[in-house]
Amino acid sequence: MRIMSKSENRVFTPPVLRGNVYHVVLVPLSAILIYMMVYQTKTFARWAKKAGLQDTELYVAAQEVTAGRVEAKLGGNVYKKRVALPGGGKSGGSRTLIAIMKGKHSFYLYGFEKSERSNIKTNELSTLKSVAKVWLSMPAAGLKAALRAGEIKEVKQDE
Repeated sequence: MRIMSKSENRVFTPPVLRGNVYHVVLVPLSAILIYMMVYQTKTFARWAKKAGLQDTELYVAAQEVTAGRVEAKLGGNVYKKRVALPGGGKSGGSRTLIAIMKGKHSFYLYGFEKSERSNIKTNELSTLKSVAKVWLSMPAAGLKAALRAGEIKEVKQDE
């Protein structure tokens, strides 16, 4: 059982009895990781490999988005998230567009390096929102078929 403290955006852990005293810890919500499946589209996977991004970095970034740490909320469950390129920081690194259904799954849809372009165009965003809607509403059988066909790839948290 967890008790929310809305005013502080924190969660109290269950009480633990030590001796004759109960101890409770106040943990920030942002520190609690929510398990979810993270995928990348075939196109994104090709770009990420070329850019040198590892699954671990992508998985952590997806968790940060779930915790609310994003660069921009683009609407339609699509978010812009910076991911550091190997040997560099986030500010000069890459930008990823990720669609997330919190507590369920997420899909990396598009990525670009800041040096390539500053942002995406309005019509591109509209298309990505439509793609996000399809992936986020896909039933489990559809996701399994897409995995087998190579249209999406699972992002492993420990690779």
